[in-house]
Amino acid sequence: MTVCTVNKTNDVANVQRTLAIAFADSAPCHYLNKKFQDIPTSKQLSDEELYGTYRTFCEDFQARGGFLLESNNFDCVAIVLPPQDKPAKTARTQDPRFNEQFIDTIARHKEALGLGTKVKYYYLFMIGKNLEQPEVRGSARAVLTYLKQKADEQDAAVVLEAINDKAKKVYEYFGFVDYADVNYGQGDVDSNGQPDPNGKGFVLNLMVYYKGGKLPIK
Repeated sequence: MTVCTVNKTNDVANVQRTLAIAFADSAPCHYLNKKFQDIPTSKQLSDEELYGTYRTFCEDFQARGGFLLESNNFDCVAIVLPPQDKPAKTARTQDPRFNEQFIDTIARHKEALGLGTKVKYYYLFMIGKNLEQPEVRGSARAVLTYLKQKADEQDAAVVLEAINDKAKKVYEYFGFVDYADVNYGQGDVDSNGQPDPNGKGFVLNLMVYYKGGKLPIK
C-alpha cells in the first residue's frame, strides 16, 4: 500500500490549481465563491475569475492564522483553520439573506454543539482532489487522517460542511457525524446555481469528527 505524506505548504499556486480542478463542476461551490467574495449572483464568472477565487481563499485563511495542506505532490489539498482561543467569526457578506441562511445558521448550530466553547476545533474549509489523476489514490484519506490525528492529540474536533451527498458519504466513512442540514441560497438561485427569485438553493451538512464518536453535548 502506498504511504502518502501530508505537508504544510505555502505554494498557493499549486493549491489553487488543485482546488479549481476539484470543484470545476460544483454549482454549490461556485455559488459560495461568489457570495463570500461579494460577487453578484447574476455575474457569470470567466474561468480566470473563478480560478482567482481560490487564491483569495488561500490567502485569506493564511492571513487569519490558517494553513494549507498538500498530499501526493498536490494531488489533494486543503485549507484549514486551526483551533483558536476565540474562534474567528466568518466575515459577513453584503447579502443579509445569505448571512442569515448560511453564516448565522451554522454559527447557531456550532454554539448548540459547544464547538469553540466546550470543544475546540479545526475548521476544514476546503479539501479537493485532483480529478484529472484518478489513478492516484490515498491522498484525501491521508489529509483527513492527518487532521483527525492532530485533533485527537489536542482533544479537539474537526468541523466541515459537506456540500453534496457524495461528499457526505465519504466523510461519514471517515468517522464524521452529520449534525445539521443547512439550506442556503433560497430565493436567490435554483439547484444549479442559476439566479431564481423562487429558487430552492442548496443544502449542506454540518459534519464533525470527534474521537470516541459523537460530541459530548450536554
